[in-house]
Order: sequence, then structure tokens, then C-alpha cells
Amino acid sequence: RCGGLTMSGSTVSDNTAESYGGGIWAYLVTLTNSLITDNSAGKGGGGIFTSTATVVDSTIRGNTSGTNGGGILSSFELTVTGSTISGNSAVVGGGIRHSGGTATVVSSTISGNVSSSNSGGLYLLNTSSAIHHSTITANTASGFGGGISVIGGSLAFDPETAWTYGVGA
Repeated sequence: RCGGLTMSGSTVSDNTAESYGGGIWAYLVTLTNSLITDNSAGKGGGGIFTSTATVVDSTIRGNTSGTNGGGILSSFELTVTGSTISGNSAVVGGGIRHSGGTATVVSSTISGNVSSSNSGGLYLLNTSSAIHHSTITANTASGFGGGISVIGGSLAFDPETAWTYGVGA
């Protein structure tokens, strides 16, 4: 765990945490052209556990969490641009679980993520969110929100965003 972490052209893979942040646990995370893959956390944030994350031109894939946020678990500010969040799994928010503050996804793909409860792709709790020019597809949830769940807060999106929600009860 550290205060802030900036990575470019890097890989974080095959790590395990008993509690939070299987791949990365930091208050502030900035990733550019990086790969976060095949990490696991017992409690949350299989790939990344953070308050604030900026993810640019990166891939977060194949991470698992025993509770929330298979790929990313964040709690204040989240920006994902030109990136892919895929093949992650968790109980809630297979790809991303974000709460509070703002969440913005631009020109990105969130696909093939799985939740054993709610929100296969993206779980947004009490946040002001926007999704632009992105694809949300083939995510699965055993409960509600195969692609996206918005609980409190708001979600804005443009007509260019592709919505193939996947499976959800």
C-alpha cells in the first residue's frame, strides 16, 4: 500500500492479497499503457483497490475479488480512457465497483465480466457518472444489472455508446 502510484508501460500480474488490492493497493493510481492481469483479492479490488484512479490505454483483465470490484474497486474519482476492462469477476461489480465522487468512461470497452450477485460490468453507487463512445457488452450477473447498475447518483451517456447489457436477472 502506498500514497500514490504512477505506472506506464508496466505489467502487474499473478499476485494475491488476502484482503484488498490483489494487484495494486494505493490511494491514487495512474496507469498508462499498462496491463493488470490475473490478480486476486479476498475482500475487494482484485486488480486495483484505490480511492482515485486514472486508467489510460490500459487493460485490466482476468482479476478476481471475493466481494467487490473484480477489476477495480474505487471510492472517489475514476477515469477510464481508451482502455479494456474484461474477464474479471466478483460478487458485486465484476469489472468495476465505484462509489462516491465521479466516474467517467471514455472510448473504452467493458466486456465479459462476471458477478455472482449484482452488476457484471459496472456497479455505480451514489456517484455522478458519464460513459462516452464506449462499449458495454457480454457481462453477466446472477442478480440484477448484467452490464451496468446505477444505485443513487446519475449516469449520462451519448448515442455512440453501445449497450449490450449481457445477462442479469
